[in-house]
Amino acid sequence: MQKDCSYLLKGRSPSVVLKKALVLFENQITKSDTGRLIIILNQFLTLSFQGFYIQDLFNVTYLVDILKVKVKEEPLYNNILHKFIDRFSIPPILMKSSDVLTYSVDLQQYFSWLGFLLIWTEDSSMQMKIIEAIHILLTVDYSEYRNYLRLEVRKQKAEDSLLAETIGEYVEVCNDDVYNELLKIILVLCSDSKVACQKFLMKSTVTSIITRFEPTWRERFPKVKPDLPMGTEVVLNTTTICQILNLLLDNATVDNMKAPTKYALWSLHWAFRLFCLREATHVQRNNILATLLLLMNVYPDVLSGNLTFCYDIAMLAMSRDVIFNPNWTSDIILTPSKEDMCFMALLLMCISYFRNLLTGPKVLEECRVVMGLLKLLGNQQTIKWKSLQSKYLISLALNILHNIVPISTEEFVEDGGPLVILELIKETRKFITTVKYQIILRSIEVLCNLCCKSKSIRNSVAYNGGFCVILSLCEEQLEIKYFSKNHQVLFAIGVCLLGQICQSDEAIQLLPMVLKFMKRYIKPNFEDPTLNPKIILLILSLIWNKFTCSFELSNEFVSHGGVYLLLDVIQMSCLPIKIVGLGVLVDLCEIVECVPYLITWRKIGQGIRSLLMDIFRQENNVLSVKVDSNGVIKDPLLPIMGRIQFYETYCPCQKFGGNPSIADMLISSRPKIYCLLQILNVKQKETVDIADEFYRLYNEELSGLDQVTLLVAENFLALKLSEEWHELEKEFEKHNIEVIPSDKAIIEAMLDITNKWGAILQQMQLDMLDKYEQKNKESETELYSKLRNTRFSETWDAIKQMGYIARCSERLFRLSTYYDQQMKIDESLHYSDENGQIHRTNLHDLPINSIKNIHIAIPPDVVEDVVESLIPTFVSPASSLFGVEDFIIGDGNATQSLFSYDSEMADE
Repeated sequence: MQKDCSYLLKGRSPSVVLKKALVLFENQITKSDTGRLIIILNQFLTLSFQGFYIQDLFNVTYLVDILKVKVKEEPLYNNILHKFIDRFSIPPILMKSSDVLTYSVDLQQYFSWLGFLLIWTEDSSMQMKIIEAIHILLTVDYSEYRNYLRLEVRKQKAEDSLLAETIGEYVEVCNDDVYNELLKIILVLCSDSKVACQKFLMKSTVTSIITRFEPTWRERFPKVKPDLPMGTEVVLNTTTICQILNLLLDNATVDNMKAPTKYALWSLHWAFRLFCLREATHVQRNNILATLLLLMNVYPDVLSGNLTFCYDIAMLAMSRDVIFNPNWTSDIILTPSKEDMCFMALLLMCISYFRNLLTGPKVLEECRVVMGLLKLLGNQQTIKWKSLQSKYLISLALNILHNIVPISTEEFVEDGGPLVILELIKETRKFITTVKYQIILRSIEVLCNLCCKSKSIRNSVAYNGGFCVILSLCEEQLEIKYFSKNHQVLFAIGVCLLGQICQSDEAIQLLPMVLKFMKRYIKPNFEDPTLNPKIILLILSLIWNKFTCSFELSNEFVSHGGVYLLLDVIQMSCLPIKIVGLGVLVDLCEIVECVPYLITWRKIGQGIRSLLMDIFRQENNVLSVKVDSNGVIKDPLLPIMGRIQFYETYCPCQKFGGNPSIADMLISSRPKIYCLLQILNVKQKETVDIADEFYRLYNEELSGLDQVTLLVAENFLALKLSEEWHELEKEFEKHNIEVIPSDKAIIEAMLDITNKWGAILQQMQLDMLDKYEQKNKESETELYSKLRNTRFSETWDAIKQMGYIARCSERLFRLSTYYDQQMKIDESLHYSDENGQIHRTNLHDLPINSIKNIHIAIPPDVVEDVVESLIPTFVSPASSLFGVEDFIIGDGNATQSLFSYDSEMADE
């Protein structure tokens, strides 16, 4: 029996023993040293019972590599090798914290080496130990031992190593037992690291895993399909496999993953059929279909070479609503259970990718997929889904119709698709909830997109009363007090659809809705959020396309104040809306009489010309046209040219791509402003003069900035033509074209004229500013002169004296003061049962005002009447109905004055 001499190793360093063993292995002279080497290795393993030091990892891996070779010559080393592998499951030990940084590369290579060791060994038991060791290193946290390498560091080093690439390649060829254990490591690596997922994808791990679904994958030839499953076959670890595939395919792209082979897809199809046949594997069935859906998301045409799989998916989705020839799907019955609802949803999602297949239209037509989806929308399916399930499947069916109808347009129209969707909208509108709102929104989106792509669908929607349905829906949205973001989106798509299906005789019905929204856009409700500017663009586009093409419609729009609303929208909106609005306005002016509305429009102190000049300056600022703060041209050679147009015209590196000056006019407000000015100043000048003679609003004086801008705007066309001559010269130079002398003379003459034209306009602008400033100075001087010559203090005193005299002498002022005082006294009285009757101290029956603590002294020179009873007692002559002067009369007619007053009061 071997003695236990472990006490002799106490205090020895395992690193020293390891180095000694390496030296002996490298310099072994005879085979008789084997026993001594085994003893030394056992001593090292005894000292390392808690794990290997991180500083010894390199030597340990080197020693194991030597043992791999020696074990073939000497079987005694096999036991030692197994003991080393057992130690690999223990995390490396740190001597100090900085060892993580010092031996960072060694740690990374350590995990790579473990992967290589797994491939090298042919012993299944040893492979299982290696896999178990790797799994423990990546999952077990030894937090109670501070000197062990932390789990986060181990995972990071495994991610940076070649372990993922090694396992990804080995999965394709390893035996089934090793494969089932390797799945655990793959799941751990994929769960914690996207980098590891990328590495597995690069090694085609997805294809390898999918291929191994079918049990006979090793025996089959590459071009032989597997037989139909019997339903008794067993596939192990399906949950783990589907989790791995889900993690990998979530990070998959065309760049990092190759498309799965046809051989692999056959195995996936086999597994799908197997799990469909077995009732206990509905979850696995759904997982397989979800895997296929993720594959189709990366490679939409992945089923191009597997037409049978496409037919199986389509027939299963339509099995209860469309009659097929008997096949393996005939016995599969779906129920309203949660698993079957998910299965139906996944089937429909896969069908949406059939449009990317060459044979997709054939499958859709033969399986009557469109008809089945319409039955689902109309709640006519054989399977009676629950309420929430039905709503979810309806939303899904609408999305799928949006994808597949463009390749099945005729079938969609023949099966009454537009009518079914319109009925769905009308039915869902009754009690709108969040889910139903999504259904309505998606229904209108589908109709809008399909109408845009197909004239037959557009005509079918219009024929089935779609205009009235959508118009009433849009009007309902406008009636809502709180115009939320969701309602705005629904209204916008509805307007877009109305623009496509509206007939010429129905366009007049759009007018109330258009005017109502424009008013709400100009003056929104207090509760409304910010309105989306895209909606007003759609409204303006609707006006432009439907109203301006007809005199009657344009006249109705104008007569209902549409021009005023349009100008308000232009004035308050951003530049893109201004551009579209001005385009609408130009066409309206060409068709109907809009001049009176234009010249009488006012808002925030702006008239029509001031508004147009403000927009002209805004666009100049956006284009970076060279003008100063007063709007005066800076560069006479480039009076209206923006920065982009300048580079496209003069930059030698630019290729010829058309005319920049013409392209600048396509999406611009400046040419539209020029057109409006021409209409007002030239084409309809007589109408403007007649209207202005009555309203006196058009020819009001503009500010200096507007006058300067107006000069450029009125000459916009001439300046654009000058840019064309410059472009022509540059194009000849760029392409090295020699111009004939006569044409060259014409070009030079026109260039000279156009160059002078910019300078002339610049000088005219400066003169305008000088005149405007001079006029302002003169008006200011005149104002100061008037102020200097006026006598404000004397005038103010006189006005105050006149007011005082009026209040004291005018009978109207005295009566109103009396009645106000009596009313305030009456309002202050409050009767109560406790206090009894109210006794007034105010002499309300007498036509006098009594004021507290006021004493009036009668001047001594007053002439009194001999009849004292006729003279009333004065309380407050200043505010009384009678003035002192009414009684103090030199000729003694006080009695006559009193009687005349009493008679007046009696008459009143």
